[in-house]
Amino acid sequence: MTTNINNFFPKPATGQTGQTLTVGATASAITTPYTSLNVAAVFFDIQTANVYVTFDGTTPSTVNGNLLLVGEKYSWSNGIISAAKFIRAASTDAVIHFSPLGI
Repeated sequence: MTTNINNFFPKPATGQTGQTLTVGATASAITTPYTSLNVAAVFFDIQTANVYVTFDGTTPSTVNGNLLLVGEKYSWSNGIISAAKFIRAASTDAVIHFSPLGI
């Protein structure tokens, strides 16, 4: 039997800064994708309202995408964050804050 254990002990990504995204009625993504090789993952939280998200290039909506709830916290890979498009789930704009993590 083979076991593959990959422990992930993140730390702040050197030279990278956090981003805050206001999500409205049109699809939006982070302003500057984290393309640096020292960014392994991105920690983020939904701060003010629910959002929908897609990763496949389509536009998120109430009938397309995954619902992310206000108050929840997530750690996603750099590739997923770079592909993600967000849209608000109701009439209130949402705020998401992203923090890049290195290893």
